[in-house]
Amino acid sequence: MALLQLVKSRSSKNDADIFLLGLRYKDLEYEFAKYVKEVYIVESSPAKNLLLDIFQRLKAIPKIVKYIAKVKPDIVLINSAANSRAIVVSKILQKKFNYKIIVYMHEFKEMFRVFGNIRVITISLADKVIVVNKEQISWLKSKILTVKNIKVIPNSINKSDVEKLLKAEPENDFLKFINKFDFLISNIGIMTQRKGYDLYARIIADMSRYKDIGFVIIGDFAKEEDKNTFLKIVNENKLLDRVYITGITDNVFKYLKYTDVTAITSRSETFSRVALESMMLGKPVVAFDIPALRHVLPRNYPFFVKAFNTEEFIDKLIYIKNENRDSLDKLKKELVLQADNFSTEKIAKIFWDEINA
Repeated sequence: MALLQLVKSRSSKNDADIFLLGLRYKDLEYEFAKYVKEVYIVESSPAKNLLLDIFQRLKAIPKIVKYIAKVKPDIVLINSAANSRAIVVSKILQKKFNYKIIVYMHEFKEMFRVFGNIRVITISLADKVIVVNKEQISWLKSKILTVKNIKVIPNSINKSDVEKLLKAEPENDFLKFINKFDFLISNIGIMTQRKGYDLYARIIADMSRYKDIGFVIIGDFAKEEDKNTFLKIVNENKLLDRVYITGITDNVFKYLKYTDVTAITSRSETFSRVALESMMLGKPVVAFDIPALRHVLPRNYPFFVKAFNTEEFIDKLIYIKNENRDSLDKLKKELVLQADNFSTEKIAKIFWDEINA
């Protein structure tokens, strides 16, 4: 999504042809197709078991080779430091086709599912690395001394896109759900251990006494067993009727506009798109004080919580619930102003200037 925003916002003066090779997932295929010369997806979805997963990864290698040979690019932009196959193959073919390799890195090492050390090493094969926050630079330099050309370009948000998405309305079941509560807490994204689904479950359980508060997950779970664990905790505390899971959605804003505060329970982030989306709507955010989030939210933001203190997290949520309207309005204006610093128009210019440098 971050890359799509940047592709959509390219200056008309930048007339280079873009060829997109997607190794897995086709979610945004048709959106990208509107703005690039060609889209080719190797696998529409990842395999369900380890053996098939390995097979898929190996099968992609000759397709990467064939595609590079077909396009003969001037620049190979790899949209993830986790994509070691693409980095290694691109490096092997670089001398033959004489292109520049740029890795657009959205991860810290703990975000790599497997082979973390190998993936870190392959990053050093790039001619340039673009990261989304300063924490990643420190981490990279401590691990890979050979990577010298590292640039920070944060994620962005497109105000006009958000305004269009806000016009949509959620399903009637959601509207019926929210009408039962005076205050709604949302958690947004694909729920995983790293995203702190278990911490969110604990927070919900410990807030059972607040009968006028409802809880929303705008998204769903990456693993069925995690979802079952979450629902078990909620059910044991007799709170199922106070939790709503929207399922995967391409429009978080139609739900987010009805909530009062966003809970970011992540154990690790590089650049929180969730925080940016919430700030754009002036929604207060409560988050654990983890690396990188302070680069997104306003300076001296008052609703950071010591990691991973769920009691303090609850205190901050209740403070916002009970805060007077004038103080909240002031905070909301500050959040919207901060979001403007990450407008796609501003960030896209920096990004494409750096790609073409």
